[in-house]
Amino acid sequence: MVSTASAARASLLTRCCAVAGLACLVPATTVLFVARSGTQWPRNPPPRLFQVSGPLGAVTHHPRSPSVAAAAVPTSTGLPPAAEAAAAAAEAAGRNAARHELELRMLAGAAATCRGQCGSEAARTEVLDLVEALETLNPTKAPASAEELLQGDWRLVFASEDVTRSSPFFWAWRQLLDGVKDPLPLTRDAFATDLLSESIFAVTDGIPVKTIGEATQTITEDQLVNRVSLAVFGVGQTMMTTTCQRLSMSEGADDSAGHQLSLLVETTQPANSSLPVADSFVFPSELLLGDSAVVNMSITFLDESLRVVRNTADNQVFVYVRDV
Repeated sequence: MVSTASAARASLLTRCCAVAGLACLVPATTVLFVARSGTQWPRNPPPRLFQVSGPLGAVTHHPRSPSVAAAAVPTSTGLPPAAEAAAAAAEAAGRNAARHELELRMLAGAAATCRGQCGSEAARTEVLDLVEALETLNPTKAPASAEELLQGDWRLVFASEDVTRSSPFFWAWRQLLDGVKDPLPLTRDAFATDLLSESIFAVTDGIPVKTIGEATQTITEDQLVNRVSLAVFGVGQTMMTTTCQRLSMSEGADDSAGHQLSLLVETTQPANSSLPVADSFVFPSELLLGDSAVVNMSITFLDESLRVVRNTADNQVFVYVRDV
């Protein structure tokens, strides 16, 4: 009959070997992740189980069963504290290796789809699936207050909608016009939407011979500055710049988990324009938007080089890499 101590040692050995194998041989292993689904990013999408296989493998999903749900919940092994710590360290090494592989695959997919703006729907959906899987491996607790990681210059590499929508300025306008119907049948039919905000965005998105360049964010202790480079052939180019004040938790959304970054959209203006007179125009966003000028950015993944954020109002996703 096997003693309790022997069983515990066997359990520890099994865990360490399995996780060490994952850390060293990730390309040949299969890692399971629980994430959230929904290509259209519903506010409360159903859970999804992801299976990520190797650097060239596909990300597939399976119905979440009670047995898998139970297996996903950590249980106590009854091991001594030192043994538990060793097993946890090995498990963390495996998670780090899996996260690194997912990051590389997601970034490759983001580049192949022109930041999510070209390529097939299947290719863009695969990138979104990889982002969801990464979010389940977020290594940073309370990322909205992890200032050492959060602050700095960031460059957009993927967006689930138009790149210009990475600006909190558009988040605020969408809030202001939330639920407002488009009164014009012509634009409703042309853009297949009943919402005024989406009709307006469709017009700006459809400007011919428009080029969207680099999109960046600079985060400091008290500000977030969003910049998007725009050029229209025959008209000129500019850097649309939106300045936001970072709000304290008491001023913004209730966020006990520490994922929400509350922002007050203060001003939006062109900068470095080919027409210098344009730079003198400043849109007083805070004054004209009223309460809608406060938007909430949910940081769902943050490490030394990558940041994933979602617009809390509509769950659109934007992925940034640290600009060095």
